[in-house]
Amino acid sequence: MQYLCAVNQKVIAMTYRDPMCYIADIEVMTGKSNRTARRIMAKIRKHYQMASRERPTIQQAKDFLIMQK
Repeated sequence: MQYLCAVNQKVIAMTYRDPMCYIADIEVMTGKSNRTARRIMAKIRKHYQMASRERPTIQQAKDFLIMQK
């Protein structure tokens, strides 16, 4: 029984998704190229007044992309 609990905890740990948004996430969300995704990420950071090394959350990126349409 303990073994099954340990296995379930590993599965849960592997399915955890980092809430920070990366360039690759922007590429997938928009279907644009890497360079365009970097430009969009810069616009998102500017909109939320973030430093260049800070990352927005996926929710913030999604809200920004919806707002732009």
